[in-house]
Amino acid sequence: MVEKPQRYIGMEYEDPPPGPGKKVTLVYPDVYEIGASNFGLRIVNHLLVRAGGFSVRRAYHPAPDMYKLMVERAVPWLDVNTGEPVADSCVVGFGISSEILYTNVLSLIDLMGLELRSENRAESDPVILAGGGGLANPVPLMPFADIFFIGEAEAGLTDVMTVLCSPGETFCGFQDERSSRTGCDPWKQGSMGTV
Repeated sequence: MVEKPQRYIGMEYEDPPPGPGKKVTLVYPDVYEIGASNFGLRIVNHLLVRAGGFSVRRAYHPAPDMYKLMVERAVPWLDVNTGEPVADSCVVGFGISSEILYTNVLSLIDLMGLELRSENRAESDPVILAGGGGLANPVPLMPFADIFFIGEAEAGLTDVMTVLCSPGETFCGFQDERSSRTGCDPWKQGSMGTV
């Protein structure tokens, strides 16, 4: 039995349904009660919705009771807005507010059914993006994230998402284009980059 099923059903008051566009899932890697009030995630959500072209959803780490059931029964991790699998996203963006959440990021990558290490993932897998104030030292997550966004989201996250979600674009195609963008620095380990 799941202790607090309301964590997973969405249906928040005045929460508009995601619009049309490329599916982007914004994730706070902790339980709903903590992540739903994260101001940074709300800002990023607003920026992407305002930019248009993105179907923005939210997802959170399941509580231990639900996580155990999901693993035992092979239940996919779903977003709270539409109930669709997070693994079907074009980009999965983790808003990390503290280094304590790094291990939760790994458990969620595993829960999506993806390879943990980015170098082992398929081209068809979603791009794993990590950002937020808890990335003062992103080195521990380097083998697992595809790209890091360091700094304020207002400074160019919509440009990055537009390129990552462009039809026919792959993450590898983004690496060539990003070097000409202001504020983008090449930093590679396998296919990973930072912005």
